[in-house]
Amino acid sequence: MLLKQLNPLLDEAYKELGYPEEKFEDSLFEAFSVLMSTPVVYGDIYLRKKVISFAFKDPKLEKLNAAQKHLLRMGPENVKQIHTILKEIAKKIGFRLNQLPQVKSYIPDQN
Repeated sequence: MLLKQLNPLLDEAYKELGYPEEKFEDSLFEAFSVLMSTPVVYGDIYLRKKVISFAFKDPKLEKLNAAQKHLLRMGPENVKQIHTILKEIAKKIGFRLNQLPQVKSYIPDQN
């Protein structure tokens, strides 16, 4: 696999970026896991006004990290497409798909 061949160079570059104790492949896998754990949300997503921006009204959605919230804003069909592409890439670079989170659907609380 290409990733395995490039791992020494990627790890060296990652250390130079300020992550001396971490392996690039582990961080990449974590990034895939975070994005794959973003739910596909069906239904309306309500927002509440913050001081200078908006927050998700549903606490479960508001707890998601910034990357997951950004992904949600793309809409459910695009989230599904991105999940599919992430799985294809993960498989091609040698990640075990059964170790990635399973895609889940979510219907937000309408209150």
